[in-house]
Amino acid sequence: MDTATSPLTIPVTGMHCASCAAGLEHQFRRRPDTTQVHVNIATHEAHVEGLSPQVAVAVIQEAGYDVAQSKLVLHAKEEGLGLSQQSIDERCSRLGPLVQGELSGETLTLSWIPGLVKAEDLLAAFPEYAHTPGGKSKTSAFKQIRLGIAVPGAVSLMVLTMLEAASHIVLMAIATPVVFYCGSEFFKRAWIALKRGTANMYTLIAIGVATAWIYSTVITLFPALFDAAPPVYFEASAVIVALVLVGQFLESRAMAQTGSAIEALLRLQVPVARVQRGTHWVDLPVEAVKPGDLVIIRPGDQVPVDGEVVQGFGVVDESMLTGEPLPVSKSEGDIVVAGTLNVDGSLTVRVTQTGQDTVLQQIVRLTREAQGRKAPIQKLADRVSGVFVPAVLVIAVVTFAAWLIAGWGLEHALTTFVSVLIIACPCALGLATPAAVVAATGAGARSGVLFKGGDALERISRITHIVLDKTGTLTTGKPAVQSVEASPKHSVPEILQMAASLEVHSQHPLAEAIVAKAREDGVEYGLAEAVESIPGHGVSGVVQGREVCVGSDGFLVQRGISLPPIASTEARIHVAVDGQWAAQFSITDALRSTSKDAVTQLRHQGLTAIMLTGDTEKNAMVAAEQVGIDHIQAGVTPEGKLEFISSLRGPDTVVAMVGDGINDAPALAEADVGIAIGSGTQVAVETADVTLLREDLGSAADAINVGQRAMSTIRQNLFFAFVYNTLSIPVAAGALYGMFGVLLNPMLASLAMTLSSLSVVLNSLRLRNKLKP
Repeated sequence: MDTATSPLTIPVTGMHCASCAAGLEHQFRRRPDTTQVHVNIATHEAHVEGLSPQVAVAVIQEAGYDVAQSKLVLHAKEEGLGLSQQSIDERCSRLGPLVQGELSGETLTLSWIPGLVKAEDLLAAFPEYAHTPGGKSKTSAFKQIRLGIAVPGAVSLMVLTMLEAASHIVLMAIATPVVFYCGSEFFKRAWIALKRGTANMYTLIAIGVATAWIYSTVITLFPALFDAAPPVYFEASAVIVALVLVGQFLESRAMAQTGSAIEALLRLQVPVARVQRGTHWVDLPVEAVKPGDLVIIRPGDQVPVDGEVVQGFGVVDESMLTGEPLPVSKSEGDIVVAGTLNVDGSLTVRVTQTGQDTVLQQIVRLTREAQGRKAPIQKLADRVSGVFVPAVLVIAVVTFAAWLIAGWGLEHALTTFVSVLIIACPCALGLATPAAVVAATGAGARSGVLFKGGDALERISRITHIVLDKTGTLTTGKPAVQSVEASPKHSVPEILQMAASLEVHSQHPLAEAIVAKAREDGVEYGLAEAVESIPGHGVSGVVQGREVCVGSDGFLVQRGISLPPIASTEARIHVAVDGQWAAQFSITDALRSTSKDAVTQLRHQGLTAIMLTGDTEKNAMVAAEQVGIDHIQAGVTPEGKLEFISSLRGPDTVVAMVGDGINDAPALAEADVGIAIGSGTQVAVETADVTLLREDLGSAADAINVGQRAMSTIRQNLFFAFVYNTLSIPVAAGALYGMFGVLLNPMLASLAMTLSSLSVVLNSLRLRNKLKP
């Protein structure tokens, strides 16, 4: 794949508001080779297409931000057998862009950008070294130091100012390091924005803080310029810095909570697997496990890789991935996936997928991609955020000039100027949608519902009609024996014993249904002799010395066996013994046990449910009656399904289609919202907007609930953000001064700004808690 045009997802550090994200998007769009870009302030990621990784990283750094890097500390497996620095550099250059290796004695430290290079590829490139955990982020430590200085400094300034217990020089000495060291990031970001000819949240904060500090410093150092000694604002400048830092800290913690679903999923990946090597079982890092290896999973172990059970029996808890509360029995031939828990029994598993190819990692990838896609409703907030900061700057300057011209004096004008700059909050607008999308998609992932993005969330919240495929969606997709009707000469167990002895030789789904029925009823069967099979028609052979035929009515008639009046021509399978009709099996595709409740739930959500199937009208009507569906379209081809969905869509009709098979893919793509049952084919899953990991139609109702709650939360967030800014800016400008005779203190303005953005995140966090499985 050409790395210059591959889609890139790059973690970005240093962004704190919507204008930061918009500014970075603007920087990317200035390059003509950028084909697509979206910067997500909630996940702090840049999604870019058209640029090489090196160029994309350079754009981010030129915009004044940085790229988050991961570190991997490796130690030489054997002393003296490590590599030279030159060899390390050569291997790093082959691994991919921006991979660096630093050698110190027997220790190798690798650094790379997550999303551009896989950790397992790094480990595979350096087999001479073994993995050990890395260290703490320097950026995080620096932020904590600044916060630890700013808060005590601001508190001491407030106390000293209220008690009038210190001179202006002492106040300036305390405030200066708080403003220019702890608040250095604000000035740096504001300067970078100024050089780009743009403005952001940091522009407002930096101007407000600097104005208060400069004004106070002039009063302190040059008191002769003033007739009377006006009050200084050192405590205001420091408190603003401290409150913004505290707000960013709390906001980042809360945002981490909204996105904690991904972290929880990542924690399901165990680092070690017990793998067969020769005649021994050894513990190896999962990065060293390859497809085809045999892995043993003991009781209480989490499954480290995806694979197929080749020996043993176990009971596996899959709730952490699918939301399914009941453990699932696993035996030879069954599939297990990484991250699930083997509750009981021991399993030997042949590895099929490892690393980024496991189902667990695909869920993580899909969830991250979903969190990076904008909901259409976010466009309004983006447009407002784009002009918000310049508008606030203009309002602040006009406010300052108006009060000054009106003769209220410099102190009065300055207070309103700083308050307007500080109280305005583009963050609340910018976080309103992405914070809710991150919370909702994460909660959905925990419940076994995967959304492709915020756009899917928005569409699914508006659906009016839900079209359900029958086979594999309402039903299990596997034939099952519903009844066995035997002639007076034979008993049902005898028929099951003879039919199963024949059908066990076949892998046809109907044959497997008969064998499964015999097992279910506890009927013992053996192996037939002289077995002859005609694919699609039937099978004959000798069972315990008796000639037995099992097949369609035509199969028996061709062998000269007549069907009595009680034999139904609609029965799928007939049995003949020694040339005489003996029994018939009624075989249907069994309904899922949850389908009726799921359809009831969908109808309670105000949706019109329609069954759309390629099966016969009679079978469709029986299934529809059992689950409570009134509208049926039967005998429909894949092309017909697409045409039906297209005809159903309209200005007042939003259509969702639920399906599981390859033949459903065109209809899923045509629907406003395509929903794929997780047990379905990869084609169906790739075509769909929503994937249900559980084999349960009730998950579709869960997905609609997630979408509706997410959009409700987004509307609440946007309403609050617009109302807050609409009301707070006039208050800060002094609109209430005539009524109450007081001006809003800049420190209170800073507190209000901090609480406004935090409230949006906390409201989104409430959504996550509401949607707990």
